[in-house]
Amino acid sequence: MKTNLIDQIKAQRPLVLVVTNFITAGAVANVLSAAGMSPMMPSDFHEATELTQLADAVTINIGSVDSDQAALIDAVMATATQLSKPIVLDPVAVSASQARQSLVQSILKKGVTLIRGNASEIAYLAGIQSQARGIDAGDENNPAYLAQLCAQKQHCLVVLSGPIDYVSDGKTTVECTMGSPMMPKIVGTGDMLSAFLSGCLSLPISQFEAVKFGTEYFGQVGQRADTGKLGDWSANFLTILDQANSKSWKGVGK
Repeated sequence: MKTNLIDQIKAQRPLVLVVTNFITAGAVANVLSAAGMSPMMPSDFHEATELTQLADAVTINIGSVDSDQAALIDAVMATATQLSKPIVLDPVAVSASQARQSLVQSILKKGVTLIRGNASEIAYLAGIQSQARGIDAGDENNPAYLAQLCAQKQHCLVVLSGPIDYVSDGKTTVECTMGSPMMPKIVGTGDMLSAFLSGCLSLPISQFEAVKFGTEYFGQVGQRADTGKLGDWSANFLTILDQANSKSWKGVGK
């Protein structure tokens, strides 16, 4: 992992606009802040254009969308695509309802930079029958292939999160093997990663390398935060992320 990029994030302090899942908004904001990024979470579509103009990157999370938030998403997407801002889509439980499917399809038609989802969400967007149950992934086969197929079908980068994370641009697919068994047990770790990757996409490197770096970085922090006690993980994660952002990565968490 290119540890100099951690210092680059701190120097840039990217402003990440997140149309967020209200269930995990606080956790997402805390992760962005600890990583040296600046979170912004609008709730009124009337200010969407102005705030999106200020942002370095955008995350669209459909975990808890109502009609007002759908209008906000439309406004944010219109400005973000016009200004070529990096856009990360988190298609939470996309296969669970027709409303979610329609919303995601409308977002994808406008174009996104990256889709970050679990195996079942990525399978659905790849055109493969999903075994999802609500927000939880099913037992999908060959996740590396699903990530690659989804990237090809949707013409964007894909991160498939799971016991092993996969990053694909449709041609190249890489494994990121760091992480912790605790992470799937903490509601919102996927939401955190999606927003975190938005900030990484502001780095002055290729988008594929930025996403690969961000996925590896997030996974390594998650692994170091694991003490075997579920209740400790979230606090440890923020502490280690803040330490990594304030000094060299070597030795952090030891």
